[in-house]
Amino acid sequence: MGEPGPSAGWYPDPAGGERMRYWNGRAWTTHVSPPDPDPVEEPATNPLPGSPPGPVAPTGAIAPPAATEPPPSSGPERPDARPTAPWLTLPPPTSANARPLPSGQRLGPDGQLLAGWWRRFAGYLIDGVLVTLVAVVLLLVVATLTGGFGSLVDSATWNDLLAKSEANPGYQPTEAEVRRLIGPGLLPFIGWLSVLSLALSFLNGVVLVAVGGQTIGDRVVGTRKVTAGRHVPGFGAAGLRWLIPAVLSGLQVVPLVGVVALAGWILDYLWPLWDPRSQALHDKAAHTYVERSALAGPVNR
Repeated sequence: MGEPGPSAGWYPDPAGGERMRYWNGRAWTTHVSPPDPDPVEEPATNPLPGSPPGPVAPTGAIAPPAATEPPPSSGPERPDARPTAPWLTLPPPTSANARPLPSGQRLGPDGQLLAGWWRRFAGYLIDGVLVTLVAVVLLLVVATLTGGFGSLVDSATWNDLLAKSEANPGYQPTEAEVRRLIGPGLLPFIGWLSVLSLALSFLNGVVLVAVGGQTIGDRVVGTRKVTAGRHVPGFGAAGLRWLIPAVLSGLQVVPLVGVVALAGWILDYLWPLWDPRSQALHDKAAHTYVERSALAGPVNR
């Protein structure tokens, strides 16, 4: 068996120049840093009006005719010709030229660069806000078409509390007043909002991840869920990694159990901070990893 290849990292670009190119452990990627500057074209020398093109001869001398270069032959390429896709055709780098990974960055089992906690958090935040907004909009559309859910707040109780607060600043309503404040349409509204949010979360967190490895938030922040071998998770792994935090979130409304569920939910999302593979607990259960999609290249099909 041959020696293992160099690990993923930044190496001098084999195509030349001073930039670095990222090697993902198996092949060159298209990610370079910093990119080569755009070439600057030198301004051409404008000949005098009426003068023929060609070299300018000294005064009184006749310029020799410009040599005409023959067209390039269709023979084999010159040995110094640069390939058009160096990350696909050139040999792997040498480990001696590797640039160390940035502080806090970790590698996956296939040599890919894994996403950090803050990048993952940004993806979670985008997904949560997007799912909630879409659920509220859909619910308002349904309420408009069906005549609504009724009053969300009891107006008589609300006006009575406002009058008491004006007469006595700092007034705290009693438990009975709070209960009377709940309108007949509030609980149906919250129930339908929960159902719609759960359905949209399943579509975003299971269906899209099983098909392409990315939620909408993943596409925005540049992350992807994969299994070992850099394959998309599939419905089994995608469903399991979505189900664990969803169950912990649902149990938080249960008395006594909710405190334990909240602690487990927080611990699950904080776990990548110290995990050597940047995995949350639901990642470990589903055997998934969250990689930097822009640096790792396309997944294996």
